Amino acid sequence: MLRLLSCGITLASCLGAAIAPKPADVVAELQHATLDATQTYRVRDLQLSRGDIRLYLTDGMLSFITPIAGHTVAAVFTIAGSDTGDAEVLVLPPQRSERASLASFTNSPNLDEHVTSVLLLFSDDTASELLDQIGKAPVRKAPASAAELGPKVNTAVEEVLSQVDVRLVGSLFDNHAPAAGFFYALCVGRTLGNFDALYEPAEFEPVSVGRLGATADGKPSFQLWTSFRPRRAPPFVPPPVRIAAYRIDTTIRPDLSMTATARFQFTSVPADGRVLSFAMSEKLRVLSARIDGTPADVFQRNSPRASEVKSPGTFLLVAAAPLAPGQPHNVEITYEGSVIRQTGKGVYFVDERSTWYPTSGAMLADFDLTFRCPEHLRVVSTGEPVSEQVAAGVRVVRRKTQVPEHLTGFNLGEFEIAEDPRARYRVECFSESAAPLEDPRQILQQTENILDEYTRRWMPLPIHSVAVSPVPGYFGQGFPGLIYLSNLSYLRQEDRPAQLRNPRLDIFFSEMLQIGRAHV
Repeated sequence: MLRLLSCGITLASCLGAAIAPKPADVVAELQHATLDATQTYRVRDLQLSRGDIRLYLTDGMLSFITPIAGHTVAAVFTIAGSDTGDAEVLVLPPQRSERASLASFTNSPNLDEHVTSVLLLFSDDTASELLDQIGKAPVRKAPASAAELGPKVNTAVEEVLSQVDVRLVGSLFDNHAPAAGFFYALCVGRTLGNFDALYEPAEFEPVSVGRLGATADGKPSFQLWTSFRPRRAPPFVPPPVRIAAYRIDTTIRPDLSMTATARFQFTSVPADGRVLSFAMSEKLRVLSARIDGTPADVFQRNSPRASEVKSPGTFLLVAAAPLAPGQPHNVEITYEGSVIRQTGKGVYFVDERSTWYPTSGAMLADFDLTFRCPEHLRVVSTGEPVSEQVAAGVRVVRRKTQVPEHLTGFNLGEFEIAEDPRARYRVECFSESAAPLEDPRQILQQTENILDEYTRRWMPLPIHSVAVSPVPGYFGQGFPGLIYLSNLSYLRQEDRPAQLRNPRLDIFFSEMLQIGRAHV
């Protein structure tokens, strides 16, 4: 579930699907967004309800942010200058587990917090709803208040808008219905301090509350207090799979940086308008893109908050004209960056194992993968082996899936390979030659036994090849046809660090991470 603070949600305009100027023009407006003196009011008793989030603006000043490309997407409420100023945020999780989660952070199963200020970002009809309430109430405009608070507030507004500018730019090019828009409140509480409340109706759990905090060692980390589906929400409808026929051509340079070109088919929906949104590691930067052979504008910006919570970055492709819905469009994206690092002599680590290529929502695609790397390295990935050759110091490896997969991964290193061509499945065991290893053939045999046992119990796998490869660390991870196995599982038990030698850890590294032995 992607969240706004991790740059994972798609903002949209609250006033329809007008064609906006180029992304660069919109960014220029974002960089100069301020309180709008002509839309600043002294208000009382305004209310907003989104899912199970209730916001009561009891007494204070409400100022909309200057429109961005003609669209109102933000507002600020503050009690500054009012002796009786107050506002309240109420969130009542319906599930016992979520109430317990909320209580673990706030000491209360329900959130009932009085706040001194709120920054609202929205892509639904929040602007029109607030203006409608203002028009029916005895309120007065307060342009002088905007001028007075501007120097204090505008800097903070610009900072927050810059952190979500990719989503805001996308909102001005898409074509979603207002009812599908989001509502996001950044609150300053009297007791809890800063916290965020988000309502995004397209998500399985539309309501979430939390804040940006820090781990015990001081590293930034987002604290998700609660996340749930509202009481009266309709049944969740998963979004359609939109990406197919995925090809990636990747070159890994001697310094371990990489450049890649991803080509795939993308089926547009009416809400897309001119913009397509993708997630990818922020360690990678898009160089160019085409949609149906025509160059597309690319907008990508690193978000400080997204980096802090270690979430995939988001970038946009903006077409020259609205995309025909219901039809597959050919997309080509060229990008570069570094997602691989060397952790020791002959030992390598892929940092971004599932975000090294562009994704968009749920995927189920055939993958055709080509890797070029220095000759001394070996690459293994999702898919059946197609070819591998070496020429002029460059190793070229191609693998291709036989059935559609939800994701793809790869690993590389200075590997030795053990395999048994006589087995039911083609099993490859990749191992690092520098470590005091168990015989890799034992891991190979264990994997074959497990696959045979699972096939006997259920049915044959739809794939024919499975590769087991080491990953530095105390964990394992699985991709279709590719298993990351902790390098500690490759070590003989007597060669593992002393603190990792006990019956419980022996079972973990020698059995559990190896998918369980066949006799279990």
